[in-house]
This record gives sequence, structure tokens and C-alpha cells, in this order.
Amino acid sequence: MNKPTEYTIRVTPSAEKDIDKLRKQIQIKDFHRIDTTVRLLASDPRPNGARKIRTRAAEYRIRVGKFRVVYEIDNNNTLVLILHVARRSETTYN
Repeated sequence: MNKPTEYTIRVTPSAEKDIDKLRKQIQIKDFHRIDTTVRLLASDPRPNGARKIRTRAAEYRIRVGKFRVVYEIDNNNTLVLILHVARRSETTYN
């Protein structure tokens, strides 16, 4: 039986800014929920609820409560790159 591939999680500088801003604005339980979801992408980069962004080659989005996490999957390098984290009411694909 093959061991599932673990992906490395990396966060872009712009996503890091998004996260820092959210950390100050949202409840701690919501922040932990986002953090947990992002960490779980290492073992399953395409979990239930993840949707491919049609206009982008390898980008996906996942809803976490009132928030969306936009990320890119690089299968060749077993990497998940977090691109953007924002409230669902904001423009999350630009």
C-alpha cells in the first residue's frame, strides 16, 4: 500500500498580509478554522468542497465559513501555495 503524498504548504507575501489583517479582525475560533483547513491541504489538496477556478490553470478555492482560501497546487513539487485569504463578500479572485 502506498503512503499518501504529503504536500508542503507555502504562503505568498500577499496571502500573509491577508492573514495578518484577518487575525486582528475576526474571532479566534474562525481564525483557527481557517488555519486548520490550510494545514489539512498538506494531506489532501483537493478536499470535498474545493472548487477549481476555471480561468486559472492550477488554482482552487475552498470555503471556510464566511471566508475563502484561494490556492495553487503544484503536483510536480508536491506544493500547495496559498495565494489569497478573504471574506467571501470581497473579490477573492483578483
